[in-house]
Amino acid sequence: MKKVSAHKILIQKYKKIENYEEALFHAGLLKGYFESTGNFREISDLNKIIRQLDNKIS
Repeated sequence: MKKVSAHKILIQKYKKIENYEEALFHAGLLKGYFESTGNFREISDLNKIIRQLDNKIS
């Protein structure tokens, strides 16, 4: 099975949905999970997504 990163799942799931607040919430949850597991590459990617979502909400 091919490994798919969390940020790609988030992008696919919320690409067509206009509910950016919900996407931002889920991104925050994933970031917390990856901080606890020490997966810093995913955290970096999620930070980029969180900034993009935050800009769309503002």
